[in-house]
Amino acid sequence: MRALGIILGISIIAFIAWFIMRPDPRSGEDAVEDQFTEAAEDAADEAAPTDSVAEEMAAEPSSASTEEEMAAAEEEEEPIPEAMGFTAHGDEIVALFENAPWVSAGRGGPPLYVISFRTCPTCLAFKAGEQDALIEAGVDIRWIIYARRDREGRERSSTEERAVQAELWLTRDWHLFQDWFYTDPDTYYVTEQLPPVAEEDPVRSAAVEEARALVDTLADLYAAEGIDLAIPTLLWQQDGEWMTYVGYDEDSFAPVRDYFTSQ
Repeated sequence: MRALGIILGISIIAFIAWFIMRPDPRSGEDAVEDQFTEAAEDAADEAAPTDSVAEEMAAEPSSASTEEEMAAAEEEEEPIPEAMGFTAHGDEIVALFENAPWVSAGRGGPPLYVISFRTCPTCLAFKAGEQDALIEAGVDIRWIIYARRDREGRERSSTEERAVQAELWLTRDWHLFQDWFYTDPDTYYVTEQLPPVAEEDPVRSAAVEEARALVDTLADLYAAEGIDLAIPTLLWQQDGEWMTYVGYDEDSFAPVRDYFTSQ
């Protein structure tokens, strides 16, 4: 019996040893691939941030991307307006301004031409900040008004705006211009008696298109001078030379203002 117990013990030990040392039933490449996949998944689980941290990381731009965005924004900033002369097409440009149906208070002083449309923010800033002082200095501000075309299905001028613009183009009524510009359009269009709808009258419709064509032609001539046309566009004569200023900036307009107010 003792011998039987010894043989049984040896058999059990041998079986355990065989079980531990048995080969992996998967092939070698499959086994390595599985081990790599499991290790990679474990590492990914450890490295992956929690949802909240991931959201914060996604929401917070890197310093590099922030610097790039700031640089791009600086490049897209519009240049500060400044007074400039003409080199090649000055006579053509001046003739277009002088012959346009401008509107003026008729002060009789040195003319300052201004192209504008009713809702132009920089035009309104120029009018509010500069017009009274310039008129007081004897400047004859001559406004040339147009209504913008629609673009890509987006309306950029109303029926009411075109009606008033056509009326100004045909009558050059300074009081109408003043009332229109000094009153909020939404209020003006419901409280005042408006001119006829431009689109219902061929003469008035032509006035709308003539004003637009004028701006188109000026844009081409300014481009030939190396100038990007902007609204408002100003034109005046200074010391015998015709000058222009596109856009409006209170600070950069100071030399022009000083020229007129010092006369």
